[in-house]
Amino acid sequence: MKRDMNLIREILLALEAESSGFAPEHLEIEGYTNEQVGYHTLLLLEAGFVDGQKVHTFDSDSPSAVATRITWKGYEFLGEARDKNRWKEALRIAQEKGGGAVSIGILTQVLSALAKQSLGLN
Repeated sequence: MKRDMNLIREILLALEAESSGFAPEHLEIEGYTNEQVGYHTLLLLEAGFVDGQKVHTFDSDSPSAVATRITWKGYEFLGEARDKNRWKEALRIAQEKGGGAVSIGILTQVLSALAKQSLGLN
């Protein structure tokens, strides 16, 4: 399964929308399968953007995780990725310069540069 940075962002936005601070029991993201959401939640867990638990069962098609909350690191990323126009521009720049592949490190740097530029800090 390919990593989908848009899904990464959508999962974080959905978790942030929960007023309690806890993740919903069953996280659904429109346009994505439960398998895709579970796998990308695992990636977020491994990256330190969410706390949660890995979920492994014999009938699972893919490794997955269930998030319990967003971490500080996740909120920091989301702070720069929340603005939809900045997000689209950062993805475009990162994909164009990176030959289509986008790492979270490069994407975060591009988002940060765009945020600084919008604040007149460059």
